Amino acid sequence: MSSSTSPPTPADEIVSSGVVTADPYLAPHAPVLAARHAAYAKTKAAIEATSGSLTDFALGFNTFGLRRTDDGGWRYTEWAPAAAGLALVGPFNSWDVDAHRAEVDEYGVWRVTIPPHTLAPGDVVKTAVQMGPTAVHGALGEWHHRIPAWIERVEQDPETGAFHGVAVDSASEDYQWQAPRPVAPPGPGATEEPLIIYEAHIGIASEELAVGSYAHFTANVLPRIAALGYNTVQLMAVMEHVYYGSFGYQVTSFFAASSRYGSRIELKSLIDTAHSLGLRVLLDVVHSHASKNVLDGLNGFDGSDAGYFHAPPRGDHPLWDSRVFDYSQLEVLRFLLSNLRYWIDEFHFDGMRFDGVTSMLYTHHGVGMGFSGSYDEYFGADACVDTDAVVYLKLANELVHSLAAASGGSLVTIAEDVSGMPTLCRPVDEGGVGFDARLAMALPDMWIKLLKEVPDEEWNMGHLVHTLTNRRFNEATIAYAESHDQALVGDKTIAFWLMDADMYTHMSVLTSPTPRIDRGIALHKLIRALTYMLGGDGWLAFCGAEFGHPEWLDFPREGNSYSHKHAPALARPSRPAYVSAKHEADKIIAFDVSHAVVVFNFHPSSSFESYRYGGHARNALDTVFFSEPVPCGGRDHSILVYSPSRTVVVYKLRTVVVRAAKRPKVTLESLDLPGVRDEVAEMEDNEVVSAIEAMVLRMAHEILAEKGLTYEVPSRSSSNQQFVPELNRMVLKSKTTIRDFTGINSVRKTAITTRVLQLIHELCSKGIHVTKRDLFYTDVKLFEKQTDTDDILDDVATMIGCTRTSLNVVASEKGVVVGRVSFRDAGDLIDCTRMGVGGKAIPPFTDRITDIESDAEFILVVEKDAAFMRLAEDRFYNTYPCIIITAKGQPDVSTRRFLKRLKEELNLPVLGLFDSDPYGCRIFSVYTTGSKNLSYDSASLATPDIKWLGVRPSDLDRYNIPEQCRLPLSDRDITACHQLLKEEFIKCNPEWVKELKLMLKTKVKAEIQALATFGFTYLSETYLPQKLAAGDWI
Repeated sequence: MSSSTSPPTPADEIVSSGVVTADPYLAPHAPVLAARHAAYAKTKAAIEATSGSLTDFALGFNTFGLRRTDDGGWRYTEWAPAAAGLALVGPFNSWDVDAHRAEVDEYGVWRVTIPPHTLAPGDVVKTAVQMGPTAVHGALGEWHHRIPAWIERVEQDPETGAFHGVAVDSASEDYQWQAPRPVAPPGPGATEEPLIIYEAHIGIASEELAVGSYAHFTANVLPRIAALGYNTVQLMAVMEHVYYGSFGYQVTSFFAASSRYGSRIELKSLIDTAHSLGLRVLLDVVHSHASKNVLDGLNGFDGSDAGYFHAPPRGDHPLWDSRVFDYSQLEVLRFLLSNLRYWIDEFHFDGMRFDGVTSMLYTHHGVGMGFSGSYDEYFGADACVDTDAVVYLKLANELVHSLAAASGGSLVTIAEDVSGMPTLCRPVDEGGVGFDARLAMALPDMWIKLLKEVPDEEWNMGHLVHTLTNRRFNEATIAYAESHDQALVGDKTIAFWLMDADMYTHMSVLTSPTPRIDRGIALHKLIRALTYMLGGDGWLAFCGAEFGHPEWLDFPREGNSYSHKHAPALARPSRPAYVSAKHEADKIIAFDVSHAVVVFNFHPSSSFESYRYGGHARNALDTVFFSEPVPCGGRDHSILVYSPSRTVVVYKLRTVVVRAAKRPKVTLESLDLPGVRDEVAEMEDNEVVSAIEAMVLRMAHEILAEKGLTYEVPSRSSSNQQFVPELNRMVLKSKTTIRDFTGINSVRKTAITTRVLQLIHELCSKGIHVTKRDLFYTDVKLFEKQTDTDDILDDVATMIGCTRTSLNVVASEKGVVVGRVSFRDAGDLIDCTRMGVGGKAIPPFTDRITDIESDAEFILVVEKDAAFMRLAEDRFYNTYPCIIITAKGQPDVSTRRFLKRLKEELNLPVLGLFDSDPYGCRIFSVYTTGSKNLSYDSASLATPDIKWLGVRPSDLDRYNIPEQCRLPLSDRDITACHQLLKEEFIKCNPEWVKELKLMLKTKVKAEIQALATFGFTYLSETYLPQKLAAGDWI
């Protein structure tokens, strides 16, 4: 008998080539993973059959709920399959259920139209639902009031305390968004900056004994969050929840921003302001369950015990006393997916943190489960996984990520999951569930358990390291030391567990600290630092925890007489580190990360003045850092470190770029060179106007004297240029040419010169700036080509004796800057550490730049945009404090002037990163010695003494650049090399000559991108650090 197997399905192939390839241990469970993915594909196909696409399906908020019609009326739509009747009621129709009765279709969707001039924005509304045969929340035929399920505003009656819906015309709000989303925001991926999350509850993020507000948070808390170095804000309790003490986790109205904190516009302003500060904002989404409230929640909305939820007992969450969604129903999916899109589209949230994902994934909700990590717990016959919930989460993640491009930035999803389910944070198209990261929920549990049960002198270093680093490979994790749950009443914060009542009596400057306070402060710092550095790919801190919130949090409730007393709350995580020292007796944990050595000493009393450490064999620092030839830990080299008791010390290899001592400035005038033209100068608008008028007056006199119209123009030809070694830049010599109307060869140039002088006079008289392109289009027929007007602009500048920027004509923005510098541009503060991957465009009007401040150690000029983006995305300037600049190829005037200003005002050394080819060298020379075309303005454009860091021809063998990444020199390249060797500025630098001759000898070239053959982050994590450490520049 022959046997046969079924051919693989698309889901089988996706899982096999995706998550199973990434984790071969999943292979035995591939059929289960494929079945779940097939269920997702089937549901998605059903959605697309009805709505065209998943993103369109998630636009339910445009159809359901209360929506304004074109004629000024309203349309109300609601899903209530078990209802016998439905109406929209309120004071606007005297609560009359017959005034605006809805009609139902075969799917249980009710619709009613409210005529114009009947209902106004701000009016109170409720849904009247007539109980049907399956009703359990009222007798058959009775009418009961509910709050509309899709309502966008819910308010509480100050007299009765009851909640009601409010009619909102969101389209007419017309909020004018000012700041774009962070264009390339941080994320949990291996090549992105980690998420540094500040988790906040609007109502308690205040020192006042009252509920905080959106406006207060915007004005007082957001600036502090940005100043502390966080890049993400996660907002809790935004969706409306009737019971304030639920911390926002008993949601009653999913589309309504909580009105207790303020208006919808104020929430939008909060998010807009966050974006302007470079912060992304995540929404804490609760789709794992909903409030059991009937009068003001979704429970029993249509009178039945099901509707949006499973019928009991499956629809009841025993631990949370709440209702569980039925993810198998299409209308439930529409409601939840539309809810996600609504907050992204309407309020510009940048992603979501999904609450209670463990509860969603399993029919047992994780209650009483101690997940061991065995794959059978997730994929075995007894796994109790809710496939419908898995399907919903896949759809949710796909939706959010598909909306990213339309939103102008990336969107992030984070799962609160304690089970550790594999594939949860792998992409949907690989067969995963699709989250970007999960919360490391085991970490705060470990710390609280240790603080409660184990003296710190008995803490096991191996256990700490194992728990902190035990996470799924290639699935990002957000670390945190304590959760908001532990800060709530009934438990204690870490600070309170450590110091308890001594905080009230011995933390003042007026009293001496006790040993408990000294121990507590030290351990509080160590716990957070170790978790921050080893615990994950990102970091989260709950509001108030940044300064060790001392007690607990408690919301105003009946049990505390509605007191607000305990309601006010108010570096970078590493990539996986290699922990190579865990010494139990010494209580030492040491590891290498981010080109630094980190040493933790948890010992209560022992300090070590000379603790030998050799790092890990995979350490990229090698003997550059571990400089002593003394074996340690299996390595040939090591160093001695100082490790005081209960401290952490970070040893970082500092950049050895030394700022040059300021020397007396050599000027062209001081050299007194014969036959050289005077330097041009910066001129004010009125000075340029006067110079042009004097020139025109002189020409008028010549015309009256019958001498004709002529211009004397300084020659900018190659023969009239000179390299001055003392200045290390090009200058213009004194030769001039005569341009007049009588010569047939010069009449057109003379006419263009006259027209350009007229336009410059107008610009400077009015004090306005234009681009070169604008100038060209003022007289296209005369100018014909923009290159002609560009040349004349340079001629006019030399004739007047001013810099080209003094003419108020600039090039369009080209160059960009990112890194450790801030400045004001026309009064606006620009912080270049918060400019994302794209950087800040260098303003064309560099004269308007003021208040330049920086803590950088050097400036890095990069030839190409690709290398710039790599360094910006890797936040290289945080590891090696620097300012990174690129003009994306041949440098424009604004970029060169900006670099010159930074160099002079900050007195910083400048390093160059250029391709190892003749054109990279030529571009480098334009930065450092000036271009021949603009030699007359080299004083303000050239930045002498830029060091050539790389990529140099000698690097190709030194760094083992593969042959396939080396390109042969073309004949044109060889000619360009020979021309460069003839240049005076090259002859003055023997090291440059040596590199160019090596290029000619090997006849090969290479681009910066060739370094990516060793990995995309090789440039920022290996090549440049080694170069800087060795001082390898010329």
